[in-house]
Amino acid sequence: MRKRHSFATNHRITKENVVSLIEAGRGRWKIENEHNNTLKTKGYNLEHNFGHGKENLSLSFFNTQYAFKEDFTAGLRDNRRRNNRMTLGK
Repeated sequence: MRKRHSFATNHRITKENVVSLIEAGRGRWKIENEHNNTLKTKGYNLEHNFGHGKENLSLSFFNTQYAFKEDFTAGLRDNRRRNNRMTLGK
């Protein structure tokens, strides 16, 4: 069985750049997939938007993304404080 995939790009595809474009596309897909899995399984309650209407879809997604960003940033701050305390011996 042979798999077929498509990528949307505005780059000109040549023999010289086709491999790097494929690798970049796969890398981007992997990052997006991992991010969405985090939002679905780690308490952010991202679900499919069945019947909430187009006007609520972007706001719902924005709120989820904002919560994730704030949580991630708070974790970075806490890790920096913890690392600084350990480094300074406090």
